[in-house]
Amino acid sequence: MKYAVLAVALISFPALADSGKRDLLGFSPGMTLASAKAFGAKRNFRCETVPKATFALVCRNGAQTVTLVSGFAEGSLIYDVQLKVDIEDLAAGAEKVSKEFGRPPDFVPPSYEPVQRYEWKLETGEKVKLKTDVLTLTSLKIFSENSKQDKAARKAKQLSDF
Repeated sequence: MKYAVLAVALISFPALADSGKRDLLGFSPGMTLASAKAFGAKRNFRCETVPKATFALVCRNGAQTVTLVSGFAEGSLIYDVQLKVDIEDLAAGAEKVSKEFGRPPDFVPPSYEPVQRYEWKLETGEKVKLKTDVLTLTSLKIFSENSKQDKAARKAKQLSDF
C-alpha cells in the first residue's frame, strides 16, 4: 500500500520520454500560482497559499498533496512541483520512476548517505528527484529566471525607499 501515491503520480507520466510531458498530477513548472489554483479546483483539489509564504501553494485532494513553489515577484512562474509520497523501499520506487522515463537515474545514492534520494536530469533542463516522502519536478531554467526577477525587484524596492 506504500506505493499507492507514487503509482498515482506515475500514471500522470505517460511515456514521458516520448511525449515530452512534464507534470505531477497535471501540475507543472511554468504555470502561475493563479493558473495552478484554477487547475486544481477543476480537479477537485483544495488549493491554499502558504501563510507567510505567498510564493507557495499547497493543493490537497484526499491523500494527494502537491506543493507548488514560484518566485517572490508577482506573476512569477512555478519552478518546483512537489508530490507527497510515502515509500518504504526507495530503490523499488526509483525503478518505477525510471520505467516511466525510460532511463536510469543520473544519481543513485551511496549506502552511507544519510538522506537517500534518486535524481534524473532531463534534456529539457528539468530535474526529477525521488525521496521516501516526496517526488519533485523542478525547472532549473525557470528557477534561474525567477531568481533574476526577484533580485531586480529587491533592487528596485531598495532604490524606491530613498
